[in-house]
Amino acid sequence: MTTKKSSEKKATRKEKWTAIGSLTILVLLLGSSGYLIYYFYYPASDDSFITHNGISDGFLVSVYHPLYQWDDIEMADIPWEYITNLVLGYLHLTQDIDNDYTLKAPDGFSMSLNDWLDEAQLYITEAHSNNVTVCCMLGGAGSNPGSIWNTATSSSNIGAFSQNIEDLLTSVGFDGVDLDWEDSVDYPQLVDLSKNIRERWSDAIISIPTGPTGSDAALFAPASAYVDMFCPMSYISWQQWGGWMIPIPLTPLYGAERDGYNTNPLSINLTLQRWLAEGVPASKIVLGSGGFGSVWGDSNGDGIAPIEPYSNADINGAAFTETRSIASDNAVTWSWVKTTTETHPELTLAWDDFGKCNYWHAPAVDNLVTAPNRYGTNIDIGIIFYETPRSINEKVLFCQENDMLGMFFWTLSQMMDGSSCPNLEAITT
Repeated sequence: MTTKKSSEKKATRKEKWTAIGSLTILVLLLGSSGYLIYYFYYPASDDSFITHNGISDGFLVSVYHPLYQWDDIEMADIPWEYITNLVLGYLHLTQDIDNDYTLKAPDGFSMSLNDWLDEAQLYITEAHSNNVTVCCMLGGAGSNPGSIWNTATSSSNIGAFSQNIEDLLTSVGFDGVDLDWEDSVDYPQLVDLSKNIRERWSDAIISIPTGPTGSDAALFAPASAYVDMFCPMSYISWQQWGGWMIPIPLTPLYGAERDGYNTNPLSINLTLQRWLAEGVPASKIVLGSGGFGSVWGDSNGDGIAPIEPYSNADINGAAFTETRSIASDNAVTWSWVKTTTETHPELTLAWDDFGKCNYWHAPAVDNLVTAPNRYGTNIDIGIIFYETPRSINEKVLFCQENDMLGMFFWTLSQMMDGSSCPNLEAITT
């Protein structure tokens, strides 16, 4: 296996997470609005992530940046001051000439592994200069053709595979690995993989993305002894059928109620409670939030669509003939939301006090707002769900009150408008 060698001395995990915080400093700056802005730097605890620019001591702010979006944002425009961890995606599994399992650049891109590593090393150098750690995402949806994850983590292969992961990623300066095995998962083998990597790479930051609802917590819980964090993908659009009140926000903090009983229980709070019930401490759970939003609109040409959450009259049926969102990941970006809401002031900003989320809505269920989607095709909009600084502040408070590790976002570029990223900036205020 060909690897790239790093000349930098590898810091311990403790050193990486406490790189800032040896002094306690209070700085007062006069902001452009005339308010005093406080930036606190606290002494970092032994097990805290890097703390800077007003982010609370030990509060993780992690963002994913997959390969297919690397060209969407210049490296100089990445808001390094508002994040503590960058997850670069992604590498896939393969076999080398000795038939050992190792990593490769993903198919479908004109990029070799060494080219991928060269580019990744540029991110790593810039991140480290800004006191941000960098982890490598392995896998993702559709990354298990021929059950290659299952074979690579079998008892006869897992040792060499784990060593190859450590050798390759540390050679370019990665601080850790994100184990995103999503298809045909063998949970005991995934747990064993995290154990084997920890044994070989003691200072690695190891994370595992998990399902959005916490229903898989019991399966992942044994890995708690080896990983630093579990990342429930709670930004995934949950199923919109099965007797639930719809539409629902993308990442609600709490479930909605009707007639005094909980008819849409799926929420961040429920996910957390399920993990806690399996004995996993909240300090290893990260709240997942979408860098993208979702749109509900007229998908069937009947001229109507819901304009507020939980608006289906029959909790077992559609909401104004619609059963799910018509756009989400890779389409409902902050740049698109900003442009659309500014161009169409008839879209009114509102607040869902169940989910603690903002949304924009059309004037009426039969008076929808027609606007081009991100790809230029007109859509008829009833609701736009997207995080705002207000909803982000609610999520940060929830994390702090429940002793969670922090937040992560899928994906970085979808949150950006040029070099501006209001939702990340909100975490520091």
